[in-house]
Amino acid sequence: MRKTLSIILFSLALIGCSKEDPSVKQSKIIIDIPMIASKSLTEVEKAIGSHIQCQNSNKGHHCLFSQGAVEITFVEDKANLISLTSLQGKQFSKEVLELLGLPSTQPSFKDATTAKWEDIAGYSAITMSLEQNNQISSIYIEVQ
Repeated sequence: MRKTLSIILFSLALIGCSKEDPSVKQSKIIIDIPMIASKSLTEVEKAIGSHIQCQNSNKGHHCLFSQGAVEITFVEDKANLISLTSLQGKQFSKEVLELLGLPSTQPSFKDATTAKWEDIAGYSAITMSLEQNNQISSIYIEVQ
C-alpha cells in the first residue's frame, strides 16, 4: 500500500511539473501589443513607461519609448502605428507572435527578408524585417 501511494504521489508530482507555467510564457513577451494598441498616450505610458520624446508628424503624434526601441504614432489620440527595434537577437519562428502577446499563426507572406501577417487578431498588418539567420531586426504593427 505504501509503495502504491508513493508511486501515485510521484506521478502527480511529474504531472504538475510538466504543465507550462503561465509566468514563463509571460516572460517571453517583449512587448504586449494588446496592452498598447489603440490606447491613448497616457494608457501606453502606464503600460510601458514614459516617452522620451514626442513630436507631431504628417501621420500623427509620434513618440519614442524604451530608449528609442519602441516608436508609436498616435492617430486621433490612439496608438495606431507601432515600431519595435533592438530585439536582442530574437529569432523568427512559428511562435514569434507570442513575443508580442498575440496568438501564434503562420504569416501571410514570408521570404528571406520579410514576414508579414495581414488582418490578424484585429490588426491591419504586422511586418517583421529579417536579417541573416532569421534574426528579427524590426517589427512594424499597423493597428487600423
